[in-house]
Parts: sequence; C-alpha cells; structure tokens
Amino acid sequence: MIIILDKGDELRWTRQCSYGDEVLMATKNGFACRFSSDQIPSLGRKSRGSRALTLRNGDVMADFDVLTSTSTSTSLSSDSTPKKKKFLLVVTERGYGKRMLVDLFPLQRRKGKGRTAIKFKNKDGNAERTGRIRGKIRKEADAVVCLRACDESDEVVLSTSAGTVTRQHIRDIPVQARLGTGVRIQRLREKELITMVDILPSQDQDKTESDMTEKNIK
Repeated sequence: MIIILDKGDELRWTRQCSYGDEVLMATKNGFACRFSSDQIPSLGRKSRGSRALTLRNGDVMADFDVLTSTSTSTSLSSDSTPKKKKFLLVVTERGYGKRMLVDLFPLQRRKGKGRTAIKFKNKDGNAERTGRIRGKIRKEADAVVCLRACDESDEVVLSTSAGTVTRQHIRDIPVQARLGTGVRIQRLREKELITMVDILPSQDQDKTESDMTEKNIK
C-alpha cells in the first residue's frame, strides 16, 4: 500500500520527482496548475496525502506531468547556446490539440484552482462537460485528455476508443495561447474519442539523457 484513498477516489499516477522539479496538473474541464514539487510534503505510505489541486464543481483530474528543473530552465547551456524552448502539448477527447510555451503557466501555490489551458470548441459551457463526466456523452461535449511537456523534435501517438492509432510530429501542431481552441489533429468518427496519448522523445533527447545518467554515475 502506498496511499489511503477516500471513498470514490482512485490512484491515477505515480512519478519520481526531485527537489527543484515542477508539477503540472490538468483537469477535464481545461484548467491547469504548475507548482514546485518542494511544496508537496513528504508523508508515510499509510497517509491520504495532501491536496495538490482544488477542483471546481463537477470537474475531475485529466493528466499529470513532472517538469524537471533542467527542462524548464531558460538559461544558456554550457557552450553558450540557448536551450530549446519547452512546450506543453494539449489534446482533447474530440481530437483537437495545440502547443503552448511552459512560461504561459507561471508557478503558483499548491492547492490552487489553476488557469485556463484551452477553450473548447463547443459553446454550451460546463453543463455539457458535466454531462460527459456523468456518462452522458453528447456530440458537442469535449474534455482534456492530455497536458504534458514536450519538445519540437518529439512525436505523439494518439489512440482512440475505436482502436485507431496514429503517429505524428509534434512540430506540426501549432503553438497557440492559453485561450486558443486548438486545431483538429485527429479525425474521429461519431462517438469516437481520443482515449490515450503517448509522447515519444526524440533520439537526440534519449542520447542526452543517457549521457547525463552515465556522467552522474561516474
């Protein structure tokens, strides 16, 4: 056992993090919060944990990511060349997506309600999304399914409820502001939804992380 759950709650993610890293949490209704992992208290296995994000009425968690301290740095690298810009990838159940700069989400305090990460295409407001959460899916309803850090050189794999899997370059997904609605990145049939999103790091990034690991071991 690693955590005690309240009735109706469930364990969705476990990730390793270090002091200085940052946590990114997103909700189905399109809100996201970024805060330092240093704000999360260290507790025993048989505890309920502490509140990280305050959910609005009818909202639920959608995704979670850990931003390492090196990945969010905007300083120069050792050879005095600027580091690559870090982006956040947002994907919705109805096949819309966009990229955003990490800096659009300034660090907040833990337990906040977060900021808007995307405006949905439908105009019916929270009532439609609440209906989706209760199992009443309507054509106009949409929700966030992914909000994670990515690089331009990465690739993304989208899986749907109908068993379709597609792979595309993240650099082909446009960069928009927080209030942008995204663009269609996956065509879906009626009642088909995006159910899973996986980000494939580029080979260059894998090599860099491997070299850093070897250096730390030495």
